[in-house]
Amino acid sequence: MKELRIYSLITALLCGCAAIPAQEDIVLSAPPDHEMAHHQSAQATLETIPLPSKKTTANHQESIEKPIQKSLGPSETGIATYYAPEMEGRTTASGEPYDPEQLTAAHRTIPIGSSVRVTNLKTKQQIVVRINDRWGGGGDRIINLSKQATVQLGFGSAGTMPVQLDVEVLPSGSHMAQPSVRTQPLPTRIEESSIKNHSKLNVCQNEADILGLTGDFFRNHVTACLSRRE
Repeated sequence: MKELRIYSLITALLCGCAAIPAQEDIVLSAPPDHEMAHHQSAQATLETIPLPSKKTTANHQESIEKPIQKSLGPSETGIATYYAPEMEGRTTASGEPYDPEQLTAAHRTIPIGSSVRVTNLKTKQQIVVRINDRWGGGGDRIINLSKQATVQLGFGSAGTMPVQLDVEVLPSGSHMAQPSVRTQPLPTRIEESSIKNHSKLNVCQNEADILGLTGDFFRNHVTACLSRRE
């Protein structure tokens, strides 16, 4: 009887051991080499992407908020005209020949070499011209434009146009003349009927005086005037 009990106990123990699954060592397999390389490359790319700095953002904001350049002097309003076709090639007060295809203009007082924004008061079209000549105008005429300038301003078939002038750039060392309280009369113009009584030099000098030219501008105009064909 005792031997039967020992036998039953041994049988039970053997059955219990058989019911417990054998524990196997769990080995995590490493990912393939190409997957590991792809992961490392993606991580390196993320680390090298620069974050936006506050300095860059500030500079961008400054460029957006930069104000439009203001006029260097008071705006001038009046009538614009343009050069006659026969003026092409003639020497201007700056010494340059007049070229109708360039954006240039003549003005009585704005310094030679200045950049002036011209606004068509009817259409609001704007261009920037360079002052390279002198011109006396007359009445409410304030500027004489090149042919190309009038095309871009939309003159069409009109010979004159109301405009506004704003000086944007002055040549180095120049300044806008302050308006004078007392106006000085223009020099007496030599009339057409009396031109034959004056030498051509006197006529050319009179033109330069009427235009208010001095120094090299005076001499350039007189030289160009003397070279004109009658």
